[in-house]
Amino acid sequence: MDEMANVDMSSDQFTDSAVTLLADANRAASRLGHEYIGTEHIVLALTDGNVDVVTAAFERTGVDPRKVHVAISGVVASGRTEQSSELKRPYTARTKTSFALAADSAHDMGQPRIAPEHLLLGVLRERMNIGAQVLGDSGLTVEKAAQAIEQIRIAGESR
Repeated sequence: MDEMANVDMSSDQFTDSAVTLLADANRAASRLGHEYIGTEHIVLALTDGNVDVVTAAFERTGVDPRKVHVAISGVVASGRTEQSSELKRPYTARTKTSFALAADSAHDMGQPRIAPEHLLLGVLRERMNIGAQVLGDSGLTVEKAAQAIEQIRIAGESR
C-alpha cells in the first residue's frame, strides 16, 4: 500500500456507484443482524448484479454470483435481530484494509476514485477475509479479476 492507503471514507474518494454499493453492504449487514460492515457484506452487495463492471467480470471469470451469495450466507452466522438499515455501522479492520488496497488498485489503473470493481480487487487483495475466501473458493483470484476488469474497460462494455 502506498500513499493511497489513507482512505478517508467521508471524502469523495469513492464514485457514486461505490457509495451506493457501500449503502447496499450496510443493508446486507442489517438483514443479517450485524453491527458492523465486513468484507462479506461488500461481496454480498457486489453479487446483487447492480454493478455492470463487476457483473461482467463475474461472467468473464465463470463466477456465479448466486453461488457466492449462498456460500457467504452459509458461512456467516446471523445476528440476533434485524437492525435498522439507517444505522451507521463501523467498517471492520479488514474492510478498511480492503478499502486501502482498493485505492491502490484505482491508482494503478489510473482512476482518480474508488469504484466498485476496485472494491472487489481490494477484498481479493486483502485475502484474509471471508469475502476473499468465498470468492477464492469460487475460483476467482485477484489476477483473474484484474485481467477481466481491464478487458472490460478496454472493450468499453460498461459505464
